[in-house]
Amino acid sequence: MSIRVVRSGESIAPTVTTVGVEGTSDQVWTFDVDVRPCRITLNEATEVYIKVNGTDTDPASATDFDFRLAADGDSADLSVNGLVNVKTVSIFAATATTVFDNLVLRGWRP
Repeated sequence: MSIRVVRSGESIAPTVTTVGVEGTSDQVWTFDVDVRPCRITLNEATEVYIKVNGTDTDPASATDFDFRLAADGDSADLSVNGLVNVKTVSIFAATATTVFDNLVLRGWRP
């Protein structure tokens, strides 16, 4: 049995609410409403750790994360086939690169 996700609403981009420093601290991106589905695509070959609905007090790190992307072109459905409402995405880059500029994060209004 397969699950099919239908994107019924408009596509929206998040806003950076906490600016991170690659290799040092996480960056938090926030949507103005809960979204699902929600996809992230990495356009650089570097390790990033992602926590869905992570916060400043519960950030993503190399030891506490929901998703890990590492290769150029890697992507993930952060809403787990539309089952999880996504409001914030916390992203931690393992090394000092420009990865925050090379991520594509999109969500759809349910």
